[in-house]
Amino acid sequence: MNPSSDLRSVKPRGVILVEWLAKDRCLVTFADGKEVKTKRKALERIVREWVGQM
Repeated sequence: MNPSSDLRSVKPRGVILVEWLAKDRCLVTFADGKEVKTKRKALERIVREWVGQM
């Protein structure tokens, strides 16, 4: 996902915050390990879409 797209900050259903730091990198923020486990599928979807655009 390119930060020039509409996805500069993504919060799918309030699940994960993605902040694009540069064209080729982003920062994903979680509160703790439990949150990572519960929101894994949403993170996987974001990563698949991002890698698919490379």
